[in-house]
Amino acid sequence: MKWFHGALPWMLALGCGQAEENAKVLDPERDQLIQQHFDHLVGKWSALEEHPAHQFHEEWALAGNDSMTGTGFVLSGKDTVLIEHLGLHKQADDWIYTARIPSQNDGRTMAFKLTHIDRDSMCFEDTAHDFPQRITYFRSSPKVWSVSLSGRTTNGPKHSVIDLRSSKPARP
Repeated sequence: MKWFHGALPWMLALGCGQAEENAKVLDPERDQLIQQHFDHLVGKWSALEEHPAHQFHEEWALAGNDSMTGTGFVLSGKDTVLIEHLGLHKQADDWIYTARIPSQNDGRTMAFKLTHIDRDSMCFEDTAHDFPQRITYFRSSPKVWSVSLSGRTTNGPKHSVIDLRSSKPARP
């Protein structure tokens, strides 16, 4: 399993490399996969960390047929040390993932375009953003999403993976 976890960022990066052409192949199928991912992503998620000095969480809710809103936050003990406002919505023929961290990018919302989707993953990219340029959600089991943040920095390529486990059922 360690090999899989270590190889996951590279597999996700390679999968997104062909992303632009794959995302547009069949728009109705793409939209159906997005809706399936929406249904699965709704709820509360917590990072799987062995020694959680800082615990990462995400919460997602449906905001209509073609959109979701989310919040990502990091807790240090009972203190919130980082918060990000997330969104996923359809804009014309594209699906857009948005993230806004008030203390970064002058508080502006960053937009990442869906470039790849399949049964188990969604990849969003903004090549003009400093880091990350790519955000990939990969469903590694029914109760776990792995979120890969990747791209280039002034110090070279960088990858980070956060494994999120469902912390509360989304529906009764």
